[in-house]
Amino acid sequence: MTDTGMADMLLELMEPAIGRIRERATRGRELEAWGLHPQPLSPGSSLARDDHGFAQELGDDSLVSATSMWPAMAATDNLAAVHRLFDRGDFPRKLYAPSTMNLCRTAMESAARVIWQLCPEDQDERRRRVLGVLATEFSDQKNFIAITKNAHDSGDMRLSDEAYADLLLHEKQFNDRFDFVKAADKVKVPSFREAITEADAWLSNHPAAHDDERMARGLAFGCKRFYNLGSGMVHGRNWVHDYASTPSALFKMMADGFGAAVFVTECAVALFEARAVDPAAPMTREPHYPDRLARTVGKWAALYS
Repeated sequence: MTDTGMADMLLELMEPAIGRIRERATRGRELEAWGLHPQPLSPGSSLARDDHGFAQELGDDSLVSATSMWPAMAATDNLAAVHRLFDRGDFPRKLYAPSTMNLCRTAMESAARVIWQLCPEDQDERRRRVLGVLATEFSDQKNFIAITKNAHDSGDMRLSDEAYADLLLHEKQFNDRFDFVKAADKVKVPSFREAITEADAWLSNHPAAHDDERMARGLAFGCKRFYNLGSGMVHGRNWVHDYASTPSALFKMMADGFGAAVFVTECAVALFEARAVDPAAPMTREPHYPDRLARTVGKWAALYS
């Protein structure tokens, strides 16, 4: 048998896993429209109430919704990118497995953080979680500002006088916001691994109505396992070959990881919509998400009415 014939036979044997990958890639792509069409919150929504009058010292009247909208959009964008990797004539002969793993892993990380941030039914707790997220983000941003400023001062990247003055003004305004956040009552943000566990715990107590395939069952185990395997593959760790040394093992790993990433992202989108819509006036917000999520959105919206 020729090499081509052998490859065709192997692909035929792995068709069930390949089919799951294709189905989940399509399912992930169907979230893209939601990420590309952000829209205003319904005025009577719980998310709008969270935003109203909160931490006005930071100069942002959409603080709660904005800090959860962006990571949710990023998760849907990652899944749309993965679909494009599979929507090619050379799939499955060319897998781009590390790229796929990386995109799925980051989608899962962002989506789990969104669920962790939005899920508490107590408004004060939700707001404290937002302040915790901002404290983490501001720490990273402070380093970015310092790198830019030091590069100018050392001559590695000289800014114009006008640009440097803008940088100094921005730094002062940023430091004022950071000082406010550091002094505020807030929640310590869990690591991405911990956020996945907490998201799983919440989903176990509040099952997604659209989960017809029971994807939530064993979600924490599946996510943690995929997270480790995906991390090892993305960073080129040789130990991954112990578990993905054959084509069948690799395809199964990708199918399972894809399933976890897509389901967690679907739940993040559904929870954001549940918090962003006014149950008394649902038509004030256009559903850019797939129809299958509507049941979950309605079920979860009732928790925050």
